[in-house]
Amino acid sequence: MSKTFASAALAAAAAMSAALAVPTAIPAAAAPPFCEWVLPTNLTLEQDNNIEVALPTDLNHSRGYAQYYKRGDMNGITNGTTDGSIMLHGDQVHIAVQWTDGPGAGFSNEYFGTIDKLNKISGYTVNNLGSRNNWTANERADCVNP
Repeated sequence: MSKTFASAALAAAAAMSAALAVPTAIPAAAAPPFCEWVLPTNLTLEQDNNIEVALPTDLNHSRGYAQYYKRGDMNGITNGTTDGSIMLHGDQVHIAVQWTDGPGAGFSNEYFGTIDKLNKISGYTVNNLGSRNNWTANERADCVNP
């Protein structure tokens, strides 16, 4: 067998072996795009204790007065103020409310939440007595890519 024929045969075998080889590395999934989150104009939080909280927002800050009431009982509305306290840090939401007028006057709540990959906003609240409840916003945040 000639040297040229042997070299060609080895090269062909190497090429066939490479073509049949199974890749060992699995390509990494693409990272999700970075989001700059924008809250909806009005947030309605539904707490797991049948309380609904209305928080008007403007450019990720509160505007006007917050309100809460038991679902179905519009006579027992408690008004409050957030003093522009809605804060976003990445996908984390923090809201502090002082309840000033109505059945819940004198109480306060802090709301802690997260915006998930589907733009849903949810979290928990703790009042000044230490009671904790979970909540979910009816509205979704918008993702704005920088």
